[in-house]
Amino acid sequence: NVETLYNIHQALKGNPVTHKYITVTGAVRKPITARVPVGTPVRELLALAGGPAVDQYLLIAGGPCMGKVTSINAPVTKTTKGIIVLPLDHPLAFGYQRDLNRELRLALKVCCQCQQCTDFCPRHLLGHPLEPHRVMRAVTYGLADITLPQALLCSECGLCDLYACPFNLSPRQVNRKIKAELQQKGFRPGPYPTGIPSPFREGRQVPTQRLITRLGLREYYERPVTFREGNLTVNQVHLPLKQSAGIAPEPVVKIGDRVSAGDLLARIKDDTPGANLHASINGTITAINSNIVIQGGANP
Repeated sequence: NVETLYNIHQALKGNPVTHKYITVTGAVRKPITARVPVGTPVRELLALAGGPAVDQYLLIAGGPCMGKVTSINAPVTKTTKGIIVLPLDHPLAFGYQRDLNRELRLALKVCCQCQQCTDFCPRHLLGHPLEPHRVMRAVTYGLADITLPQALLCSECGLCDLYACPFNLSPRQVNRKIKAELQQKGFRPGPYPTGIPSPFREGRQVPTQRLITRLGLREYYERPVTFREGNLTVNQVHLPLKQSAGIAPEPVVKIGDRVSAGDLLARIKDDTPGANLHASINGTITAINSNIVIQGGANP
């Protein structure tokens, strides 16, 4: 996206990622887009958007299809792009609170193997050997099926459960569980056969406006979003050591150190995948664990 290109441009000039452009939308009083320091708590973003417009709500970090449930105390990371606030009784909020065991029981009872999850699967349509309906069949019937490693190809885009399945089942959640178990066991698949895009790919692409309506997001989509000029000032940030692919960097600072925005906090080892971590505000290091906490100081 555009921000990624901007950050690449800044990196070529030696400038690290210390701030993010975040959109806060959904059931808030004033939807906004603002530039905030990495590590800013989500509660600060909600306050900037005028607060939630409902008493009980679910917070999703990311987009409506591929986001993750988060909390008001979670920090903004380098990969955070948006926060969606949904009433707890919203259909999409219900989808994000699915119980895997319940899903498997439902799949065993009602999955008719119609293959619509596979027909709409973007990875399948691109030619990847991923057939969600077969994965569902193998899991629900307890089969040691060779299709199970296909789950590693799933991008968790959500079209299978949010759009395609006529019974509102969730092949995505099943794939997510399989991926976690295979990765925990250190499973490494062999090379997948090279495929070609499906001749039906263009005709099976989901229209964006129809998807917005299906997800029940029309009222939020049509609300104007205000762009907040300038940087948000925060007094404390929590910076997770691991914010991207690869390994977590090792801290090069200690508790009590004074730092300025842009200073190196943690460095990856040579020849290992990962990303260095830099301070996003001026202040003092108050804690170092899985996060580095900086207290005090305004943004430059």
